[in-house]
Amino acid sequence: MKIENRSDNTNINPHLNRVQDAAERSESKGPIPDREEPADRVELSGAAKALQQARQLLAASPEVRLEKVAELKGLIQQGGYNVKGEAVAAKMLEQGLFDRLI
Repeated sequence: MKIENRSDNTNINPHLNRVQDAAERSESKGPIPDREEPADRVELSGAAKALQQARQLLAASPEVRLEKVAELKGLIQQGGYNVKGEAVAAKMLEQGLFDRLI
């Protein structure tokens, strides 16, 4: 089997010429200037800002209030620390509801 290169590009040449012409036209216009794209933005709602501020304040506060602990120790040792069970239960429920909201 013999393969001959007949250089029969008559069907391809018109298409190739159009592509080359289009490339030459775009080059003659010069480079396309870089467009400054807008940067991404995020806006927090008022509630999100308040929550963020509360978390920052909580992180900045000490884990244990030493002066409160000392005061309570003194009251307990003197026998003057009396707490109602209902008050303790109410605080526990309040804390549980608060934890669910966060």
